[in-house]
Amino acid sequence: MDNTNNNLEKFQRFFDVDLRIKNTLHRAAPPFNDGRMDDYDIQEYIHKLGITIDDMFADLRKVAAETFGEKSAIYSKTVALEKQVKNEFSMAKVGNDLNRIRTFYENNLSTMRLPFLNAVHGSLVGYTFYGPGLVEEAVSVNELMHFMHSYIVNNNRLLESIPAIGEKKNEYEYPITLRGVDSPVFKNLLEQFPSDLDVGWTDMVAVNDKKMLMMVRDRGHALTIEITLNAKGARMEYFIPKICNVRMVNELPGLFNPVDKNSVGATGAIETSLEELPSTLYDFISRVPMDHDMEDEQKMSVA
Repeated sequence: MDNTNNNLEKFQRFFDVDLRIKNTLHRAAPPFNDGRMDDYDIQEYIHKLGITIDDMFADLRKVAAETFGEKSAIYSKTVALEKQVKNEFSMAKVGNDLNRIRTFYENNLSTMRLPFLNAVHGSLVGYTFYGPGLVEEAVSVNELMHFMHSYIVNNNRLLESIPAIGEKKNEYEYPITLRGVDSPVFKNLLEQFPSDLDVGWTDMVAVNDKKMLMMVRDRGHALTIEITLNAKGARMEYFIPKICNVRMVNELPGLFNPVDKNSVGATGAIETSLEELPSTLYDFISRVPMDHDMEDEQKMSVA
């Protein structure tokens, strides 16, 4: 992704495709054959699945070329995965066997392996970014999309390439910068950002009027938060790349899975009303441990 003013439009198109493919994968899941599907029904489903695969990879190739470039490892992997998936599909559909199609769907479209997730969490971290080489390990559409998404959300260079529309400094003299579209809700988050909140450089990128990305340095090394507005209020999805204090992380709201000293980061999500979004967001950030909390944990373990 080039460092130009049209990066915001690329962000917007990527997240449109990201959401569309996630929804498509859900809708395209193979049905359970409870005896009500005859051969014609199965043939129809398989035919539609083939069209869905064509459409998904058309989107993936376009967004990979536009966002990362046709000479990138990510685009090359997208082309290679398309060939692999379509070859597997051509073999799986022989005989109209739903069990074979279910296996194909899981292995090539929907799977998300824990070792791959851990590798992505350990490598794609803000301010110590290791690049796109890990994409070669992706074996499914879901894993490829997860890699692309993580590559964008956790890459401070990409976030900082979006033009700033507002900025303030906290009491620690670090800039809090709002970038992207001029959204009243997200502009309010900048205005209400507590000046005494102990954080480093912070970038807030309003991708559109419904989605904002945040990278907060010095909280869990480089805390990232993706905020999505919806009919019920807002959803905050977070990734903490460094476990500075196990106890503090395990006490965080919305944590998906408990962590220990060997965990590779932590993820979670918090639902909140629009009115309480600012207070919920900044209370959460204040509770994410910092480097000095590692010393506190070590002292407690010795005691």
